[in-house]
Amino acid sequence: MPESGLEGIDAYVLCGGRGERLRAAVSDVPKALAPVAGAPFLAWMLELLGAQGLRRFVLCCGYKAEAIRCLAPYLRQFGEIEISEETSPLGTGGAVRSALAYARSESAFVFNGDTLPILDLEAMHVMHAGRRPVVTIAVADSGPSDTGGVWIGADGCVESFREKQADGGANGRSAGVYLVSVGELEQRAPKQAFSLERDWFPALPRGAALAYRGVEDFFDIGTPERYAEVESWIESNRLFDREGPRASGDSNGI
Repeated sequence: MPESGLEGIDAYVLCGGRGERLRAAVSDVPKALAPVAGAPFLAWMLELLGAQGLRRFVLCCGYKAEAIRCLAPYLRQFGEIEISEETSPLGTGGAVRSALAYARSESAFVFNGDTLPILDLEAMHVMHAGRRPVVTIAVADSGPSDTGGVWIGADGCVESFREKQADGGANGRSAGVYLVSVGELEQRAPKQAFSLERDWFPALPRGAALAYRGVEDFFDIGTPERYAEVESWIESNRLFDREGPRASGDSNGI
């Protein structure tokens, strides 16, 4: 894998989703472990992120965390793996805050564990480092209505963020990738369970959140229809080494 400026940046992957809407297509495993094109979805995701230079992954687990813990040795082909396990539901924000026990970088990426983002992570990091907001949110021009709607000002600042609502005038959709300033998250975020998307982002003052608009596309496996689309895309896309994730591990993800 080529070197980049991201080797020392932590990447937190939210793997606690139950995948209840996927039950018709996927057995009862954490959504991040849904089998896709011969490998767990999480393996494809880490391969894509690792190809851009990320090497340190903290997997934020909740539902059936033992399945992800058992898969950790296989996932280490993509980089260093740590497991942060919540003992009670903490929400996306609480899960990341708890996982900061593993923090080693001043800023850190946060990824939804059911989403495959296509964007230049290093360019996003350069923008974040230059303007130093509390959080930079990767924003696509369009996307499913059950992803976050983002209202962006002419200066690139996020004016409003609404999770899982119809557009209502939003000029972007969250791609499920966030770059957070670790110290700001520790100081500003609640210490109890909370959601990044529903609680924290909407409460940030103007100028604290920045939009990165370099998203080429993003794919999530939230519904059986989108799950099938992701599998088709992975099978046909040359970004991936077809013998990578499926060279080892169980196609069922456990």
